Amino acid sequence: VIAAGLSEMFGRLGCPQNLSAANGALRSLYAAFDNDKAAALYEEYRIFVVGVRINNLAFATTMAALATADLVIAVAGSAGAVAVAAATLAIGTFTIPAALAAVVAATASEVAAVLAIASAGIALNKAIDQSAAATANKVNNTEPNLLAALGSARKIIQKGVLQ
Repeated sequence: VIAAGLSEMFGRLGCPQNLSAANGALRSLYAAFDNDKAAALYEEYRIFVVGVRINNLAFATTMAALATADLVIAVAGSAGAVAVAAATLAIGTFTIPAALAAVVAATASEVAAVLAIASAGIALNKAIDQSAAATANKVNNTEPNLLAALGSARKIIQKGVLQ
C-alpha cells in the first residue's frame, strides 16, 4: 500500500496550477466587470449632461425672447419720450437720454442673449459628441472585454473542475 499525503495528492492533481489559473481568471473578470460598471456610470453621466445642455439652450432661448421684449419696450419708451418732449415744447427733453440709454442697454442684452444661445448650442453639440463616445466605449470596449473575461473564466474553472 502506498500512501500519499494531502499535499502530495494536491500537487499530483495539479490543484495549485488549476487554482492559480482560476484565481487569475476571476481577478480578470472582476476587473472587466469594474471597468464595465464604470463605463456604464460614465455613459449615464454623459446622457445627463446632454439633458442639462438641452435645458441650458431652452433657458438661453427664453432669455433671448425676454431681451427682445425688453428691446421693444425700450424702443416704445423712447418714442414715447420723444412724443412727450414734442408735446410739452421741450419740457420733457430730460427723459429722452434716459430712454435712449434704455434702448442701448436692451440692445446689449439682446446681443448677450444671442451669444448665450450660440454658446449653449456649441455646448450641447459637444455634450452629444461626448455622450456618443461614452456609449461607443461601453459597446465596443468594456462590454466585449467583460464577455471575453467571463468566457475565459468559465473555461478555466470548468477545465480545473473536470480534470
